[in-house]
Amino acid sequence: MLENKQPQYNEIARHAQKIGLINGYFAPFCQSHYQMVIKSLCENDLTLVIGYDDIPSALARQIRHLKTFFQNEPSVFVAGQPFPITKNLAAIPQLLAKAQVNLNQLRQLTWYTAKTSEEDLILANLKQAPKTLANKINLVKSAWTGLDPKKIQANPFKYFDQITKPFRADYVKKIAFIGAPSTGKTTLIRRLAQSFNASFSEETARDLEVSLAINDDDLTVDDYRFFVTSQHEVNQKAVLHSTNGLAFLDTTPLATAVYAKLYLTENQYQSLKPLFDYYINLEPLDLIIATKPTGIFALDGGRSEEWADDGLRFFEELKRQAQMYHLSDRFVALDTIGPDYSFYDRYCDTTAKIKNIL
Repeated sequence: MLENKQPQYNEIARHAQKIGLINGYFAPFCQSHYQMVIKSLCENDLTLVIGYDDIPSALARQIRHLKTFFQNEPSVFVAGQPFPITKNLAAIPQLLAKAQVNLNQLRQLTWYTAKTSEEDLILANLKQAPKTLANKINLVKSAWTGLDPKKIQANPFKYFDQITKPFRADYVKKIAFIGAPSTGKTTLIRRLAQSFNASFSEETARDLEVSLAINDDDLTVDDYRFFVTSQHEVNQKAVLHSTNGLAFLDTTPLATAVYAKLYLTENQYQSLKPLFDYYINLEPLDLIIATKPTGIFALDGGRSEEWADDGLRFFEELKRQAQMYHLSDRFVALDTIGPDYSFYDRYCDTTAKIKNIL
């Protein structure tokens, strides 16, 4: 639960005389940004962290992450706008008012920047600021020598440790493993997760079937609805717990949609279609590893043996739905295990596919 810092913040803002300002495109908010905030916190009464993005949904997500990140800093105010303040210094009084700063008490506004170009732009546009504020603006060039945020944006996996929480989840490479029963995907995902030191999720549907002692042909529409939401939840936990920018997902709502299409009536499937659409689009994937049927069926207490011959139907429907959801460019099919293609061959092929997207 987030701590409510509002009463404490209000008291600080009301008496703040020295304000620090950090403005940027915080996608992601990384260590170089945070070091400027630390400097400001040590030198000012109150620090304004103002993000910008011209896409409203992206800006809202950025601000949400920033508020979570600074939840335990009562002297930090977070806000966002669709343009950088450097282009419109006249907006500063409105931001200060929004932050509940008493403008009559303000003695100095220190603007922290890591870019010479930004510093030049501020100086060039200083005449836009109200005269009562212009003479209070002080520019400070950050001495922090961390990575340029643009470098991190270009290759977040390489510099994942430079991204602050909770921004990391937006930059995790999500690799889904989807296949019909007994295609070896669970064994494959666990071994790959160990090899790549990646977090991974587990399939929720099988656990429910075992706990309730039911088979696939006993499933109801409500069961499918639960599978979609519960699988998304465990997948999200794997993403949030990633420490190196990789998360392997043992099936996704896309797989549940495939099963529903194959084994429910058309009316039942259509009743679930909006739910599938929502969660499949909510969970963007970087790679889908599809395991073809092995020809061997494991009696694991969950899946019905009668479905053993349906692996090919599952695979074909999976390809169709991947195309329908515009995921074909991320879809990779692994060959069927047999005399000329071993499980180790499959492991090596998958390893190579994953390295290609890193």
